[in-house]
Amino acid sequence: MPKTLVVVEDSQFARAILSKELKKHGFNIVFAEDAESGHIQILQMETKPDLIILDLNLPALEGEDLGIMLSGMDETEGIPIVIFSAKPEEEIKRAVELSGARDYVRKDQDMKSCIAQLVKKIKTIIG
Repeated sequence: MPKTLVVVEDSQFARAILSKELKKHGFNIVFAEDAESGHIQILQMETKPDLIILDLNLPALEGEDLGIMLSGMDETEGIPIVIFSAKPEEEIKRAVELSGARDYVRKDQDMKSCIAQLVKKIKTIIG
């Protein structure tokens, strides 16, 4: 059975590339453009996602805050989070620590390489 990922990412460009590349690996993907809609979608899902990919730089509520909320709620605390962000590495590491995320990938100009790293980490975490 395919694994389901929730991707909280505000960049349309990043969502398009993530969709294409993650589907190649057989993942089902649910997208949210901001933290609030991501939070609502996750809570409303009949079957909880296998993993959440979370950008930190989101409109309104930051991704770090969403990660902290999700890790503190009974309904979502066991769902692994991987942060996928272009923020400086020290900020990402701090967000990983605060949110309880399992890992991170820092975005850079070579998006395909970043996504390859992301896929490798996803497969390590959820198989």
